[in-house]
Amino acid sequence: MIGRIFSGKYEVTGYLSEGGMALVYRGRRLSDDREVAIKVLREQYAHDKDFVARFEREAQAVARLSHPRMVQLYDSGRDENVHFIVMEFVEGEDLKTLLRRVGPLSESRAREIGAQVCEVLAYAHDREIVHRDIKPQNILLTRDGQVKVTDFGIARALASSAITETGTVLGS
Repeated sequence: MIGRIFSGKYEVTGYLSEGGMALVYRGRRLSDDREVAIKVLREQYAHDKDFVARFEREAQAVARLSHPRMVQLYDSGRDENVHFIVMEFVEGEDLKTLLRRVGPLSESRAREIGAQVCEVLAYAHDREIVHRDIKPQNILLTRDGQVKVTDFGIARALASSAITETGTVLGS
């Protein structure tokens, strides 16, 4: 995947992380050399209409939102049957990694992070989007300690009909 160019606009430059349905790569936007994160739907799900719909729903949900404490969406699409989402690259670490590295947070730091996460969730809820997968891995912390919420992969519009069937487990 390293060196691959998506839609003639984004080059994959390195590996970042992975989740259940997607891999995330470091990349750059060719037009201005801006660093980006490129989320790619795993190959085994590329022909599964439910997974493709869920992946596309993430792009649609994030496209409706613009908040300084959430990872911004730049682009999304399909290139040679590979579905991708191009997002803001966040220099820092996720909350899970921080907790493993430093152990329990002080009460004041925990409140600060919690308040920033709540700010994003309230913003999304005001626009009728529910995240549905808030966990330490989806809370990124910038180098200056600010929160960026990511991974709206199983977000749901409040006004939409039920997306999941009874008994279906989403998130982790």
